[in-house]
Amino acid sequence: MKKTTALFFAFVMIFQFGYANGILKSTSTIPVKNTEKIDSENSKRTYDFVVSQNIKDANGTILIAEGAPVKVDLRVESKRSLGKSGEIRVNLISVKAVDGQEVFMTGEVKDNPKDHKGKVLGISLGIGLTLLWPMLLYMLKKGETATLNSNTTITGKPIMDYNIQ
Repeated sequence: MKKTTALFFAFVMIFQFGYANGILKSTSTIPVKNTEKIDSENSKRTYDFVVSQNIKDANGTILIAEGAPVKVDLRVESKRSLGKSGEIRVNLISVKAVDGQEVFMTGEVKDNPKDHKGKVLGISLGIGLTLLWPMLLYMLKKGETATLNSNTTITGKPIMDYNIQ
């Protein structure tokens, strides 16, 4: 009986302190989504990124609320001549927890369509220099547009454990 009681209390203590209330582990995932479509040709400079679901600890306490704004590093490059495609790159930086503390995180998504640089150069120089010199204008052909559709999910991870009050 004493062993059973001791094991029971040991289990309760491990459960109580092993899954402490308000701890956001570095192994947790934070799903983030963009609220509108991002296009490398028609891009404005600010877009909203938000947490797509409540982030809870083991006890069900909300640590990061759904809809919390996320700071990101957004880089958008337009398509260029010589078949160079546009590029969109989003790096997650941080989000505010329910207690107001900033939670730094990692996570990235990018869209970089296939370049047509070799094809454009080959056709324009190969045909332009040998047969038809106006084909040299083919070098002005632009690559594809990069897009990131709205509600694209980016998985973020905290860079360390956080104690959220």
